Amino acid sequence: MKLAYIYDAVYPWIKGGAEKRIYEISKRLAERGHEVHWYGLKWWDGERDIAVDGVYLHGIGNWDDLYVNGRRSIKKSD
Repeated sequence: MKLAYIYDAVYPWIKGGAEKRIYEISKRLAERGHEVHWYGLKWWDGERDIAVDGVYLHGIGNWDDLYVNGRRSIKKSD
């Protein structure tokens, strides 16, 4: 089965509860032979498309500040 997540923050670069949950579920599904893709902001250096623990990560935008004045930012990144 092919699965995709679309979420701006990507674990392990952002260590929130939702990010960790998506990562753990994705890793376990990949271990069972599923093809898992996660589309989010590019938090890492290097290529836009990488694989971590069997999960394909796709950086679809550059990040600025995830939080501004203590609240999640909705500002468009360049």
